[in-house]
Amino acid sequence: MTTYFLVFSAGSVGGHTYYMGVIAVPLAALTGGGLTLLWGAYRAGGRRGWVLPGAVAATVAWGAFLSSEFPSFLPWLAPATGTLALTAVVLLILARPGGNQRGGRIALVGLGASLAAVLLAPAAWAASAARSPSPPRPGSSTPARSAQRVARTARTEAARRPRRRSRRR
Repeated sequence: MTTYFLVFSAGSVGGHTYYMGVIAVPLAALTGGGLTLLWGAYRAGGRRGWVLPGAVAATVAWGAFLSSEFPSFLPWLAPATGTLALTAVVLLILARPGGNQRGGRIALVGLGASLAAVLLAPAAWAASAARSPSPPRPGSSTPARSAQRVARTARTEAARRPRRRSRRR
């Protein structure tokens, strides 16, 4: 991931969907490994068991903040992920090891709700990228309008640039 960060931040690479797709595979691998570690810590109990509910809450809070930057794009997204996350955290807290006898099943439902809460927003954004040539920009109403604005700006800037004449000898 460090290599990706250095390469993509060193140049003039913007948030193009191709580059986000390139990062998806290592992020998925890190997510899977992290989830396994968090689940193991949760099942072991103790103070480390609180990390999983906290990570779910923090991840969804960050996703809700990012979604709030685009208020007219999928307005249902932040409330839906928030509801799923609240459900997941409550279930994970109720099913803490050493408590309820049916805690294992409740914990699995909480884990499923956690996964749904954490993955819903990225899945919705990824689906929007498949429908549109560029992702939405802050303040834009829809991805399609944002793409139209970007294309119009690029055409305007290209028209303003003076054309160079090539020298032939």
